[in-house]
Amino acid sequence: MLEQNKKRESCAIETPYVIKHIPLTASCYLLLENIYKTLHVIFFLGEPVQLGDSFWSDSTCAQKCTCTSSGLQCQNQPCTFSQICRRDAFQFSCQTVQRRTCTISGDPHYYTFDGAVFHFQGTCTYILSEQCGDGQPYYRVEGSNEHRGSTHVSWTRLVKVFVYNETIELVKGRLVSSDVVFANSWKAPGEDDDGCGTGCGGLGCASCTDAQTALYGNSDHCGILQNSSGPFAACHEELPPQNFMESCVFDLCFGRGYQPILCQALSAYASQCQQNGVQLPSWRRQGFCEIPCPANSHFESQGTGCPATCVNPNSTQNCPLPAQESCICNSGYILSGGNCVPHAQCGCSFEGNYYHSGETVILDQDCGRQCNCSYGSMSCQPYGCGPLESCKLEEGERGCRPNSFGTCWIRGPGSYQTFDGLTYQYPGACQLTLAKVMGMSSHPHFVVSAEKVPQAQQGFARVLKFEVDGQLIRLPFTSANSGIQIYHSSIHSIILRTSFGVTVQTVWPHFVRITAPVVYSSSIGGLCGNFNGHPHDDFRTPNGILVNSSQAFGDSWRDGSLSAHCVETMDHNNETNFNTTEHCGLLALSGGPFSACWDRVNPWQQVDVCVEILRSSANPASALCEVFRDYALMCQQKGVTLGHWRNATGCELTCPSNSHYEVCGTSCPSTCPSLSFPFSCNTPCQEGCQCDDGFVLNGNQCVPPTGCGCHHQGRYRQGGEQFWAGDECQSLCSCNGTTGIVHCVPNSCGAQESCRVVGGEYGCHPSPHGTCSASGDPHYLTFDRNAYDFQGTCRYVLATLCNDTTGLHQFSVEARNEAWRGLPVSITAEVFVNVWGYRVHMSRQNHVGELVVSWLSPLHLSLGLLGRWKGTTAAVMGVALPVLNVPMTNLLELSVK
Repeated sequence: MLEQNKKRESCAIETPYVIKHIPLTASCYLLLENIYKTLHVIFFLGEPVQLGDSFWSDSTCAQKCTCTSSGLQCQNQPCTFSQICRRDAFQFSCQTVQRRTCTISGDPHYYTFDGAVFHFQGTCTYILSEQCGDGQPYYRVEGSNEHRGSTHVSWTRLVKVFVYNETIELVKGRLVSSDVVFANSWKAPGEDDDGCGTGCGGLGCASCTDAQTALYGNSDHCGILQNSSGPFAACHEELPPQNFMESCVFDLCFGRGYQPILCQALSAYASQCQQNGVQLPSWRRQGFCEIPCPANSHFESQGTGCPATCVNPNSTQNCPLPAQESCICNSGYILSGGNCVPHAQCGCSFEGNYYHSGETVILDQDCGRQCNCSYGSMSCQPYGCGPLESCKLEEGERGCRPNSFGTCWIRGPGSYQTFDGLTYQYPGACQLTLAKVMGMSSHPHFVVSAEKVPQAQQGFARVLKFEVDGQLIRLPFTSANSGIQIYHSSIHSIILRTSFGVTVQTVWPHFVRITAPVVYSSSIGGLCGNFNGHPHDDFRTPNGILVNSSQAFGDSWRDGSLSAHCVETMDHNNETNFNTTEHCGLLALSGGPFSACWDRVNPWQQVDVCVEILRSSANPASALCEVFRDYALMCQQKGVTLGHWRNATGCELTCPSNSHYEVCGTSCPSTCPSLSFPFSCNTPCQEGCQCDDGFVLNGNQCVPPTGCGCHHQGRYRQGGEQFWAGDECQSLCSCNGTTGIVHCVPNSCGAQESCRVVGGEYGCHPSPHGTCSASGDPHYLTFDRNAYDFQGTCRYVLATLCNDTTGLHQFSVEARNEAWRGLPVSITAEVFVNVWGYRVHMSRQNHVGELVVSWLSPLHLSLGLLGRWKGTTAAVMGVALPVLNVPMTNLLELSVK
């Protein structure tokens, strides 16, 4: 069984025998994957390996092995970006291949694998690339385009990649000469995006004037790409910049010189240069195309294409990808799902997916498991959907989704339709709870309230507030962490969507729509009813008591502290017959402008509501147009667009500057934040004012892109706005509207300030008030809470400034005491306030700056100071120490703000 063999040079020490074709035992060899080592002779896949031979161990080419006199030596050495792993005889090797790149940039410009360039403005979903032959793994890449600020050009909104186990029908493969025909031929099958259109092709879609071409083609703009001594010159020979230059000018004509669009065009060329192996000098600088990096990271112009991640912490070693501009985690941090975290906070790799530390997910086709990642370990518990839910995959996340929804409508000055369909009238109060989760619920708690603020003789202004799990969120606001999305659906309309299915839409004035999933059935309270499917018991108070009048029901859900100011009188003395077709009856007119919607929204019920609204309105003509608009909006929510009903009713809408009316406009209009952070929405179209071409929404105004501000950590900031950041206000930030970049510098609150939220604004605010008081005969309580009695009957200084008073307003408060009814005690008879050169003799309902003086009776005087006066007051009331944090008492107040 042993054969004599000639001595040969091999990856071994000298040996005269080779074992073959016999069963071997563990003592004869060591099996390392496909490599066999027998009596110091190395075999790979049954073939001997010679001394000095090098090869890759398997089809991944992850490790390169070399045969040495001491044995086989292997180390990590994957193929480079320009190589591919292929079998060579019985071995694997990294073989050089020609790679080519297809790029889509700007609005949008297509640079094909073969170097052709074309421009196409369609707004559908298109196949960008897919495998069209046999023998290679199948893949497909789709891109979805949208209009953003102009109907003449489109931008890439979304890219989808399909690989492995995907089967599609080939669309078309014929050669065409037109960019538009070619692009439309690759429209993805089955994609019916809202607003999907063919668009136009070529650089003529957005015409540039000669002046614009000259301006945007100079070296301060796109011309920097062609500057022979500029930062991109090193790439000219490898990649001529002419096409990128023309595309850049085209984009800036649309964007009116908006710098972020210029930076995007320059970045597209720089990226292509790096893909071709050309390393450029840094072309970004402060104030020009700088990249703000997330927390715990920094920018590198020649960053690695394989950053270290929690899943693969050694990925930077032997990276096969070319260098690229990127944000790199600081030392001690590592990438975890796009965020740089300390190594100890890495998440979990579980069943082929990575999850953040602390993340909870629902798994399996039937949502049978709920799993949580904690300290790198995944723990799972049995889970299941409720009777009113189904297990569905939405936006990449599996979960239990509600089977149906209920809608509550608030219209006019006081017309309500509950989740269960009950319609009633209630004139209102200052603050009303519309919908609120009552009691215990396993679903997220929320509160929606409407606040009416008196405004002299101009009636009431209504402000919408939204609260989730105790946190009040001010509009506009976006937060990926809390799953809340808020956006303008038109100039006068805002839509708020939550990840748990609650949606709020407001259309000013006098229209609010709240949609809640059926899982909240019987667990909601407020003016929208209890959502139990039975309208007859909707009039339940917060205590659960069923009342029999809308007035009593509504009063129970208002803020009692404001009720004295908040009664809206409803004049029902108008004897006009509003049921006629000249008024509300038009809703139910056969063949009228609203008849196409009758099978979706009951017109007769809306006629009754209309009559009530008009009878209580001081301006019935304006109120009637609002009622018609509300009905049209309700129809559009049901999928019915009523055409040009405004022309038929004389309710033409006057739109603000730089905008126009559309009967079925997009519900995802271009906004300043969406220029850099686009998002998708599936809200039906709606009528209203839309920005003109070349303008985007900034709040409720249409401005050119150059009038936009900054998007920072989920919040939109106006150009020039300053704001505080950090858990303890460690940074003061400002928004550069020209660049769209936020700059932050270290800072802190002053000695008499604290970092907190006041009036919805986060930042450094004066510390809370300190209070001193004189009461009884009289008993004094100082700012520092020291109590003493004093019975003098003269005029005394209660408080005034002392020490260094720089930056504080000079003031003094004095009180004159007098004997009381012949007893050996004294009481306060008069109070005198000196501030800003004025002398005020104490009386109720007067105002004295930020100083608050309250005189409840001859036996009680209270003086309140903002915390920034701490340590600067003297006299009878004492000196306020920094530890003081006393709120004002509920006394009658004398104050000026």
